[in-house]
Amino acid sequence: MKHLNLIPALIIVARHNGDSISNLIDALRAEGLGGYRACRKLIYRLEKLGLLGIGVGTREDRREKSVGLTEQAQDALRSFKEYLSQF
Repeated sequence: MKHLNLIPALIIVARHNGDSISNLIDALRAEGLGGYRACRKLIYRLEKLGLLGIGVGTREDRREKSVGLTEQAQDALRSFKEYLSQF
C-alpha cells in the first residue's frame, strides 16, 4: 500500500475538507502531527504527491487558501478502508 504513513493526515484533511490552510494546520497540530512548520511542510508534501488540492479560499483578499482531497487521495483512503475490512 502506497503512502501508508500519510493515512492519518489524509483522514484529518478529509474531516476538514474545504477549510483554510491555517485551520488545517491547527487541526494537524491538535492531533499531534507536529509543530507549525512540520504541519505546513506536511500540507505541501501532500500537495506535491497529488493527494491534496490547494485552491482559492472564501476570503475576498484571496490570501487564505482552501484545501481539499484529490481523487487520488480519496482512492487511497478507499483502498485502506477495504484493506482494513479484510481483518
